[in-house]
Amino acid sequence: FAIGRLVGEHTNLNAREQDGATALAWAAMRSNSAIAELLLKAGADPNLALLLGETPLMAASRAGNPDVVAQLLDKGANMNARGPRGQTALMWAVAERHSEVVKVLLARGADFRAKSDVWSDMMAVPPHGKPEYNRLIPHGGETALMFAARVGDLASAKLLLAAGGNVNDADAWGV
Repeated sequence: FAIGRLVGEHTNLNAREQDGATALAWAAMRSNSAIAELLLKAGADPNLALLLGETPLMAASRAGNPDVVAQLLDKGANMNARGPRGQTALMWAVAERHSEVVKVLLARGADFRAKSDVWSDMMAVPPHGKPEYNRLIPHGGETALMFAARVGDLASAKLLLAAGGNVNDADAWGV
């Protein structure tokens, strides 16, 4: 179909699927800068999140296209929005080793000090099988620099350190 019809005067640019996805979210997930640009120019909302909280900027950061990330930021995307488990677009970019996206986000002022949410899971601790040995094990509380260390993303780690990332931060477990 013709792309021009996609953004015709009767099109609801912010129409959502059952999971909350919009056409812009799909363009971001697919790293399609031409479609993202067209939708944004026509007035698509860059901050409409999926039902679980992931924004188009988070999707674009995870997909790794710095052009789509810049387009979304230019149209007012909240770069420090928190999605599932409190992760930001910067954390998504680092977790997927997209240092070029990290550069864009840091240059625009992304909060590299933010920590992901903290939660606990009940887990069996040896000797297994006795309820009194179960313990709540904490997870989360990680910064973008911690994500970089975990996945071995040296390029992003260098960028985060240059921005002022703290090598002494600890996660919820104390690591």
